[in-house]
Amino acid sequence: MKRSCDTERRQNRRCIATGKTGDKDNFVRFVLSPDGIVTPDYSECLPGRGAWVCADQTVLASAIESRAFSKSFQSDATVPSDLLDSVDCGLTSAALSALGLARKAGDLVLGFDGIIRQLKRKTGLAILVMASDASANGRRQLYKVSKNVLTIAEIFTLDQMSRAVGGGNVVYAGLLPGHSASRFSKLSYRLINYRSGNAAFGQNAGSRPQHHTDVCQ
Repeated sequence: MKRSCDTERRQNRRCIATGKTGDKDNFVRFVLSPDGIVTPDYSECLPGRGAWVCADQTVLASAIESRAFSKSFQSDATVPSDLLDSVDCGLTSAALSALGLARKAGDLVLGFDGIIRQLKRKTGLAILVMASDASANGRRQLYKVSKNVLTIAEIFTLDQMSRAVGGGNVVYAGLLPGHSASRFSKLSYRLINYRSGNAAFGQNAGSRPQHHTDVCQ
């Protein structure tokens, strides 16, 4: 039977490696496949008992080394040799998918000029996303006019952002305030925490919401 995605949605989770608890948005859920392989469950909908690990690759490495998965599942658990990289790719895909959904919902502004125009409007922007291969000059200009906007920079390439929104050369993207921005920020923070790279938040990192802090530090 498929696990309900709404079950205990707001409850905290405990990391099997550190024992620390926190908001589930800061964790990655794992399940055992029928053949005993540790499998990430990014949608948190796969059936079976789940094991939760802080969204931090060093913590995941510790869980693997200490055989925390076997202890949690009370069974021999086979950990794929590429699990660390696989989780990074999975978290990246989840965040980029949220960016694509924001485009479909009409909550995404693309391009340097479009972002400048939107920043002058009352609604403004909730999040500004810059590709890792954006020009230094373009980034400097946008930083100057978006001081009160959360900026996520250098975690997605131009190619990744372009494919996520369905084509074009997407170097800069802005999310309008609302559900799409909230969803994208949660998934992006989880990816950034996993990589342990707060520098990716750029010059506006001070506006980072407290409820997204890394519970494993």
